[in-house]
Amino acid sequence: MIFFYFLKHKYDMNVTFFKKNYMNVYKLHFYLVDYNLLILIEIELKLIILKIFSIRVKQQ
Repeated sequence: MIFFYFLKHKYDMNVTFFKKNYMNVYKLHFYLVDYNLLILIEIELKLIILKIFSIRVKQQ
């Protein structure tokens, strides 16, 4: 649980930084999947990626 909390905290801290570049979000996504973390985090990242793509499409 402590390990998960540390990862979750690290993920939360990094999201605002990664939002600026959607490719970096993808890298973070694959990093989390590679280490077999909880599916919940994977789903959250996919939702963030979808939001970023939809925002970028609207801006164009």
